[in-house]
This record gives sequence, C-alpha cells and structure tokens, in this order.
Amino acid sequence: IINRNTGTPLGTALVRMESSHQAAVAIGDLNGCQLNGGGRGHILSCRFAHEKRTPPSSTTNLYISGLPEDVTEGSLKELFAAFGNVVSQKIIINRNTGAPLGTALVRMETNDQANTCISNLHGSKMNGGKFLTVRFAADKGNKHT
Repeated sequence: IINRNTGTPLGTALVRMESSHQAAVAIGDLNGCQLNGGGRGHILSCRFAHEKRTPPSSTTNLYISGLPEDVTEGSLKELFAAFGNVVSQKIIINRNTGAPLGTALVRMETNDQANTCISNLHGSKMNGGKFLTVRFAADKGNKHT
C-alpha cells in the first residue's frame, strides 16, 4: 500500500488467497517471521483483513495522559525509570501553540517493565496534578490496562 501524498510505501500489503484455508496456512507460516529487507530486520504481522489488530503481548510502548503542564522529558523519564529502563519518551506537543497536550509516549525495555509501570502509575498523580492514565499505546480499546 502506497501513501497517496508522498508516494512512499507504508509497509503494509493486502494479499488475496484462493481459499481461506490457504490464507490460514500462510498466516500460520509467516506471522512473526523476520524479514531482512534493506539491511533492517522487520517482524511480519499477518492476519485476516477483517480481524481486529491486537497488540502483541511483548509490547513495551505506553501511552500516558493526565500529565501536568510543567512536565519535562527529564521528569517523565525519572517517573518511569523507577520501574525499569526507559528506552525513549516523547511528550506530545500542540503543533499550533507549542504547548504540551498533557499526553506522552514512553517505551520501556521489556514488557514486564511496561506492565509494572501500568500497575504502579495508572490512577496516580504526578506533581499533584490530574490522575494519570497509563496503558499500552496500541491498546486503544481497553483504557485501564
């Protein structure tokens, strides 16, 4: 699939199989396999087109909301580092005003560390502000985990 605006590939494809059985076999054989194109390894995620995408149990990406206006990259990293190794963090900024939106993305080193962050920080307050929502970034449907 190609991005209409840029003409670059999105890294996604749709494949039509002759039968649902053939599709199921292909999904079973290819899902989770590593593709070494362009010198970088990519893990294939294969599913039926009509199935909802579910985040892998190994996800380490967290979405945080309810952050105070004065949050910094350093204070965010410090908060999450208490529960493991923070690989990266990004405070989401309003493009028009340049002000923080009160949301951020944090990537932990392991899924266990990410789960520990959720268990310890979801529903807590940072600097006496609002209650934090901490959940897996890909898990839009379930806002409590």
